[in-house]
This record gives sequence, C-alpha cells and structure tokens, in this order.
Amino acid sequence: MKYGFVVVENQHEEERDFYTIRTFLINTNDEEDAEKRKVKQFHFTGWPDMQAPEFAGPVLRLLDEVNEYNPSDVGPIVAHCSAGVGRTGTFITIDSMLKMAKAEGKLDIFNFVSQMRSRRVFMVQTEPQYEFIHDAILEALFCNDTTIANADMERTWAHVNRDRAWLSDQHGALEAMFPPVSVERCTGGRNPENVTKNRYPDRIPPDSSRPYLMSISDSGGTNYINATFCNGYSKDNMYLATQAPLPNTVNDFWCMIYDYKCRTIVALNDPKKQDKTCGHYCPDEGTLTCGAFTIEATSMKRIDNVVKRKLKLYKGNNKEEVVNVTQIQYTDWSGKLERPKSSDSFQQLLRHVEEGRRESGDQRMAIMCMDGVTRCGLLSALISILDQIKEEQQVDVFQAVKRLRKARYDMVHSLAQYKFCYEMARVYLQGFEEYANFTP
Repeated sequence: MKYGFVVVENQHEEERDFYTIRTFLINTNDEEDAEKRKVKQFHFTGWPDMQAPEFAGPVLRLLDEVNEYNPSDVGPIVAHCSAGVGRTGTFITIDSMLKMAKAEGKLDIFNFVSQMRSRRVFMVQTEPQYEFIHDAILEALFCNDTTIANADMERTWAHVNRDRAWLSDQHGALEAMFPPVSVERCTGGRNPENVTKNRYPDRIPPDSSRPYLMSISDSGGTNYINATFCNGYSKDNMYLATQAPLPNTVNDFWCMIYDYKCRTIVALNDPKKQDKTCGHYCPDEGTLTCGAFTIEATSMKRIDNVVKRKLKLYKGNNKEEVVNVTQIQYTDWSGKLERPKSSDSFQQLLRHVEEGRRESGDQRMAIMCMDGVTRCGLLSALISILDQIKEEQQVDVFQAVKRLRKARYDMVHSLAQYKFCYEMARVYLQGFEEYANFTP
C-alpha cells in the first residue's frame, strides 16, 4: 500500500490473545533495489478508551514481546492510542518503571507521570489507568505470568508443593492490590436500619457491588441485603455471593432471588450443623411462606454429600408466574475448616453445579455461606477456573481470584484456599487423558 512517497508491504501477521503482531517492509519508492526497512506493529485490542484492561497479564506479555524484539541500535519505540495520552502514557509508564526497578531496585511512578505531563498534558488520563499501573507493576514484580497451559498443570502442582514462597508471593500480591474497604464505602450495611441484617458486623458488602432489592417495597423493609455481585469467567455479575439467611432476612433473600432472576442456589453449609442464627428458608416438602413469597418443594434427592432440591417460587397469590429454582446443598465441609476436607466430594459438588447451570441456561447463580464471603469466594473462583480450562485450555488462579476481589477484597482470603484452587484445577484435569483435547 502506498502512502505518499512511502510504500508499506504487510509481510506477516501473528494472532495472540488480546493483541496482534504485524511485520511490515517499508521503503520510499517502488524501485526493486530501494532500501527496505522492517517494522513490527504490536496492536493491542483489549483496552477500552479512557479505561484500563481488566487484567495486567496480556499487557505484560505484550511488553515482553516488544522489548525482546526491539533492537538496541535503532530509534525509539513509537507508542500510540486514539489520542496519544491516556493508554499511551499508561503503557510507557509500566515499561519505564519495570526497567527502573530492574536497574535501580526502586520505583517512582508519581514523579515519572508528572514529568510526562509536563511535556504533554493528560498522559495517564484517568484514575483507573493510574491504579492499573500500580497493579501491573506489582503483578510483574511478584507474580510474573500466572497463566498455565493445561498440559503443564502437573509440573506446576509439583512446584506449588515444593516452593511455598512461589504461591505465597502470588497471594501476597493480591493482598497488596486489594486492602480492606473503608467504612465510607459500606454505608448500606452500617445503616442503623440494616445492622441486624448482618450476621457478622465486620463482613459488610461494599455499596458499589451489592444488589439493591426491588420487590421488598411490597411488604415493607429496606432495599439492603448482605450480598455481593461477582463476575464470572465470561459474564459480569454472574454470581450473587450472600450470607445464609438470618431469621429476619429470609424474605429479603427470596426477594433477591426473584428480583435478580437466580435459577440456582448453592448452599455451602450443612443445615444440621448451622447455629440458631440461620433462618428456615427452604422446605423439604410442602410449602413455605416468606413475606410476599411462597416456596413449594417439588422434589428432593440426596447423592452422597450433595442434596438437590427442586423448588417453585411464587410471588403473592400469582400461581401463574412461577419461577423454577434448583437448590444444591453441600454437606461435607466442617465449620472449622478453611477448605473442604475432600477434593473428591467437592469435585462432585462442582459437577452438580455445572448441571444446574446447563438446566437454567446459565442464568445467574446465588452462592451462600455463613458470612457470604469465605466459602462463596472459593466456589466462585473455582467455577471461573474450570470455565477457563474448558474455553482456553489454560489455568490462571491468580486472575480468577483477582476478578472476585474487585467486588469483595476478602474473597479467597487464606493461602490454604488459594492452594486449594490449584489442587482442584489439577484434580479436574486428571479426568482427561489428553489435556489439550478440549473444545469450548
């Protein structure tokens, strides 16, 4: 293609996740003996304008390829976006700070961005981009690339058991990225009207990620429930992580199920072992009335450590508008353990959850435990991890947990749970003879 006096020939193109690499030959005329120069274009396609990418991993991989290719005896790298300031400045800062960290053992993000802005305004244009710089650098320095090919999982599992520091560094980076949320960001749960709706006063969902009840107005009450929207692997707000209902929040719970069209409920506490703070919200047979809602049990089946109930949910006296809900109860997790005692029985639970998702058409799922965080986070992370295994033939525990922590900083909070995510990915993959032979 000719641009004025410059001729550009597209010689080669390589596709990566989130970016494309193109190789061009450039000369200044059409003569065959004219000097041709080779130029590589790295085109990142997963970065929305004025925002930051969801994950740092692809950007860091892009940087590695750019720096590996760029010869030391040539001119500067050309970086651009639509305006040449926001995304461009973010990219330049990450690259420069990683080089500074390697050469000098220190960072100075604030002053570097200030110097760039003295030359061109709006470099690193938005707050999310400035935050992303810190997250990306932290991830690069302490985690490197956390993506693991399915075929490498056995080797990685051996490394996890051999080198505790490797796993601890990953988990520690997550702790640094997501500090405790300030009181000002959790005003709904601390409102005097809602204080009695929390089982634990220190486990309050942020206002930015909690659901707001709508149908509750029919029977009085507030729009608050102790629950959190969490993103799945391929869908935003795929899960509602919620505390097991208190006696005074059973009606709120069914309002949430109804308002947000949840078709599957996964309960991670055995009701026989729960304390008196747990409200009765699910009948084994017959019907149960909870405020404006009626819940009818149509079947119950126990399979080893899983109890599966089929329910019909009605609002008011309207028997024609019925919502079919499946409740999956896991009974093999002692209240004192951070993680399930058996990976085999938890794998059985995951199979039932997957079946429930298929039956519901992959509608939103409610996941509950006593505090709405500890066990909910572990199951949510594992569902995303297994989805990625099937879709991409890769495992990335770090990014799966990071995705959840954007909504709730304390999900998968312990190192034992973080390690369990790797263990369950390995157990899942052991069910396949050839790891690479997955289809989406």
